[in-house]
Amino acid sequence: MGRVNLAKAAGVVIFITILSKVFGFFRTILIASSFGTTIESDAYVVSLTIPLIIYSVIGAAVNTTFIPLLSRNLTQKGKDEMIRFANNVMNILFLFSVAFFLLGFVLSPQIVRIIAHGFYGEKYNLTIKLTRISMFNILALSMTAAFMSILQTLNEFKAPAMVGIALDLPIIIYLILGAKFGIVGLSIATLLGYTLQFVIQIPYLIKHGYKYSFNIDFKDPQVKEMLYLIMPILIGTTVNQINSIVDKTMASSLPTGNISAYNFAINVNSMLYGVFVASIVMVIYPAISREGANRAYDNMKIFIHKGIVSILLIMVPAAVGLFVLKVDILTLFFKRGMFNDNSLKLTVYALSFLLLGLPFYGVRDVFNRAFYGINDTKTPMLNGIVGVLLNITLNLILVRFLGIGGLAFATSISAITTSILLGIALSKRIGGVGGKRIFKSFSKITLAAIIMGLCVLAVDSLLKLYLKGFIGMVINLILSVITGILVYFIALKILKLEELDDALKLVLRKK
Repeated sequence: MGRVNLAKAAGVVIFITILSKVFGFFRTILIASSFGTTIESDAYVVSLTIPLIIYSVIGAAVNTTFIPLLSRNLTQKGKDEMIRFANNVMNILFLFSVAFFLLGFVLSPQIVRIIAHGFYGEKYNLTIKLTRISMFNILALSMTAAFMSILQTLNEFKAPAMVGIALDLPIIIYLILGAKFGIVGLSIATLLGYTLQFVIQIPYLIKHGYKYSFNIDFKDPQVKEMLYLIMPILIGTTVNQINSIVDKTMASSLPTGNISAYNFAINVNSMLYGVFVASIVMVIYPAISREGANRAYDNMKIFIHKGIVSILLIMVPAAVGLFVLKVDILTLFFKRGMFNDNSLKLTVYALSFLLLGLPFYGVRDVFNRAFYGINDTKTPMLNGIVGVLLNITLNLILVRFLGIGGLAFATSISAITTSILLGIALSKRIGGVGGKRIFKSFSKITLAAIIMGLCVLAVDSLLKLYLKGFIGMVINLILSVITGILVYFIALKILKLEELDDALKLVLRKK
């Protein structure tokens, strides 16, 4: 693919990705409005835990190891051999998925008892019912992961980018039409969405000459190679997903609505992360991998520095601004229907603690990609284990004093700690990462964000004296955000942040 076509394809994918995040956020708003922080909402969140964990583990492991092997087959042996290998892996993956599905379906009561030990009576029985519906998602999700890997190997990125929208559409349509079948209907709509994710990729596969064949060969040397490569990633991803189980287990012992509120707060965080951080990481990862493969560590450090500062430049003020305006923003987007004052209070409370770690999720991702770039999957795996152990320990301590806020606070502390530890480990591995320079930039960005936050707080408080009602709140938010952006960049200019221009170019993808 030529550079012009590649740039054009990247632009299309970025647009679809952002659109997907908007659809996802709209889906979250509709779910909040329809079910709020009720027993039904809590049961729905828990019911999706196991299928999504299995997908996260398998998806990450397959995507990381399957694509390089597919690419090698394509370049060295041709498309026919690549398709043969792809079908073999896909069939094996589907067999494992069927096994996971059957186990999950039969053992749903035991799974719910482990994940949500605080559920009982009607809440417990409803969660089992929804979990059994959700277990069908495993079959669809495994095929989605395989199809995405094949298409990406063939330089087809549009269909994989659209899977988020495919998931959201059935859910959005169901909720807009009134959710007449309640939370069970929502679970079925979710299943339709996950099914649609792999269905929409089939025409693109056919366009590229893909033909399905049923062949299973466990003795294929490439399958054995894939299993060898996949194990550290599989272990590391599984360990990271334990956080999700522990959080829900701890939250299940809290009053009804806490699990849902925590999930809504995470979705707000994920929206910011998905739109900004994921795009930056996507841009710098190929460069980091290239320099790492060539052992050009000095060049590698430049891209690491640019990526981290670009992430901090956006996410630090985003965290501060959202913290100051969190009540108004969540009221504007969520407070309607079943999402009442108590729902708002719980979600605001959880979000306040989650925002502390928001900038560091991206920093951790950059460091992880740097390790992958030098073919080291073991260090991120060990770091993930440390993060999980720390998160579990802090959960047990903090939830007693802070409730749902304790879970969020533990997540943030874990993200900050693992980011720092990864940075130290990477510095030792490649002879430094410019830690002092990064900290200097971080200090200036944080100071500028604090100045921005204070100005936004002052403007917001002043405008509330004169602007009332829903329209007044919207105008207030718009003016407060504009004020915040202006003050932030003026402060950065005054503080003379050296990387400001380079970071803006990276964020805006200018050459």
